[in-house]
Amino acid sequence: MSVADRWHLARPPAGAKKCPAHRKAPSAEHGQGLRWQVRGLDGDLRPVKRNFGYEEDAKDFDAELKAAVRAGRYVDERAGKVTLRSRCELWWRSREYDPLTAERVGATFRNHVYEDPEHPGRTPRGSVAIGELPIGLLARQPSRVASWLTGLPLSANTKLLAFDLVSAVFEAAIADHIVLENPFKTKAVDKPKHTDPDVAAWDADRMAEVASNLPARWLPMPLLAAACGHRQGEAFAVAKSDIDWIRRTCRIEVQVKAVAGRLVFAPIKNDAARTVPIGKPVADLLSAHLLDDDHKKKFDDMHYHRAEGRPGRPGSRRTSQIEYRTDTTRTPSADRVAGSSGYASPSPAW
Repeated sequence: MSVADRWHLARPPAGAKKCPAHRKAPSAEHGQGLRWQVRGLDGDLRPVKRNFGYEEDAKDFDAELKAAVRAGRYVDERAGKVTLRSRCELWWRSREYDPLTAERVGATFRNHVYEDPEHPGRTPRGSVAIGELPIGLLARQPSRVASWLTGLPLSANTKLLAFDLVSAVFEAAIADHIVLENPFKTKAVDKPKHTDPDVAAWDADRMAEVASNLPARWLPMPLLAAACGHRQGEAFAVAKSDIDWIRRTCRIEVQVKAVAGRLVFAPIKNDAARTVPIGKPVADLLSAHLLDDDHKKKFDDMHYHRAEGRPGRPGSRRTSQIEYRTDTTRTPSADRVAGSSGYASPSPAW
């Protein structure tokens, strides 16, 4: 790095005339623009130039620039002119997400960060849009981020998700030397607090009431779920092969999720597969349900296929019958490790 005088020649030829004001040989840029220029290379060997009106200001910047380059903290202001939206797209599309998570992350950015083309300055959900602003500007003005966060029409937990996602985008921008600071980690921006909703388990009377009001096809579903502790999506994915009739147990390793309006098979939450016992009354009810020939004639055929997108790891496939549907092919857990899952087509009427 160095400080140069733009208005005067550093090595004037012999006999060169001097300007009356500074007693130095004038350059072709004499009197044009700011006089003092800092020149050098940044940490990526890209040229850096900045002009100043006073020599002391130029020397101070030169010292700061040298220190930042040595410490690996220099950020080119031109890099920060890219929009937050472009950095969000780059960040989330490079992540190894399962289809459901990818859809949720993309929807959060589209609905609550990016600008609605039909309503400039606002998101599709009506809040202030910040996606079209330069990421460098947002990094320098945390108050803009705080205003955006406050105006989100979301619950505390959903607002926390948006906070974490956009904060992660800024962390990636810092790693790429696009910005110096993450505004979400400043005191100007309050992080939303996670709230735990009150949950009450259904009692026996409520369970019996729900079961009695379901069509016959789904009668065992709430009873089996209550006996084995299925979550909703896990209950929808129960298959004959999951039931061990001798030991009276149920294997829980797959769930049904909705991704972009389509139902898919996916690993259960935290990939925490488990085997749980089934009480004799529920096992007897389930057995009778499967042996009911008149009822089985009402079942619709449904085939499950692997999702488009990232390929799964090589693995076997298995055919199994969902307790509430028949003739169903689903991809086993070993074939979903890399993020693939099974699409249901046509959509079932759960």
